[in-house]
Amino acid sequence: MTPDGDDTMVVLTHRGLPPTYLGTHRAGWEERLRRLRAAAG
Repeated sequence: MTPDGDDTMVVLTHRGLPPTYLGTHRAGWEERLRRLRAAAG
């Protein structure tokens, strides 16, 4: 985690996922991040 003004930057890196999982994995993270943004207001 890195301070970014009044925010905090979080970088997550996943390695070794089979190529067939990449689309659903990305979609799942996008949904979770959408929910986090909504909760943060």
